[in-house]
Amino acid sequence: MLVVDIETTGLDTEKCSILSIGALCLEQINNTFYGECKIWDGADIYEEGLAINGFTKENIKDSKKQNEGELIFKFLKWLDQFDNKIIAGQHPMALDIPILKSACKRANIDYKFSHKTIDLHSLAYGYFLNKGIQIPLKEDGTSDISLDYIAKYFDLGEEPKPHNALNGAKYEAECFGQIIYNKKLGII
Repeated sequence: MLVVDIETTGLDTEKCSILSIGALCLEQINNTFYGECKIWDGADIYEEGLAINGFTKENIKDSKKQNEGELIFKFLKWLDQFDNKIIAGQHPMALDIPILKSACKRANIDYKFSHKTIDLHSLAYGYFLNKGIQIPLKEDGTSDISLDYIAKYFDLGEEPKPHNALNGAKYEAECFGQIIYNKKLGII
């Protein structure tokens, strides 16, 4: 299982750009990937997104950085070493997988990920129900199980701000380790 986190210029997977990708193999926790890229011309940029991930407008347009297609190509090359290419993360089907698909399309690269993923939120929801822990809800009645909530529950603290895709992947992996293996992996 590959734990993946992606930082972007916003949540619209067709109009926003990848800024960074962080990943690690849960079975080989020291085997990590991290890369950043400049945004593609015309990508939408949302101030709220930059405030969360800490990238600046100057940083995301840095001509010295690789482009999004080059980053995707390197990420896919890193993935080639693994037999198990199942992507895991906090809501991977909401942002990570769709933006990877869009980035591959923009770069004319064949998308080779499965539509099957492992969602940390879903595993944590089941874990909490099994332990008799009340599920935190937002005002609209939907789940409020965030990565920070899960990490705090397992005494991992909050993910450092600003966000970093590799730190995000490591925090997610630690939470997966607690739920799946009932132990801390020691990577954060």
